[in-house]
Amino acid sequence: MELRTWLLRGTLVGLVVLGVGGRLLMRLIAHMENRAILVFTIQGTLTVLFAGTVFGTLGGLIYYFLRRFVRQPWVCTSAFIAIYELIILAGGSHTPAAATAHVHGAGARLSRDHRCDGVASPGC
Repeated sequence: MELRTWLLRGTLVGLVVLGVGGRLLMRLIAHMENRAILVFTIQGTLTVLFAGTVFGTLGGLIYYFLRRFVRQPWVCTSAFIAIYELIILAGGSHTPAAATAHVHGAGARLSRDHRCDGVASPGC
């Protein structure tokens, strides 16, 4: 029963903080950059919500096992943070080419002038 509780907690926190919060933060950053074109798709929103939910559920599972085997709360929390950061670093190290291709693909939809506002780069 306790496993179900931690999975549910992780799922809800992941959905709200990582999913909804992440999507709102992306929109805020796009607004701050004065993006002329509104790129806010249902598919993109669902992807961010799903990823947040999955990583939240994973976090709940990790925290459940840590609480089960580690008795001191500060050690449990420190181990949780370290494990989660290792997972993030390991996942990020395999996808730089895909991330770069995705960013350049999204930038191609903007006009040349909007991509280069205030940026001194060779492609502008």
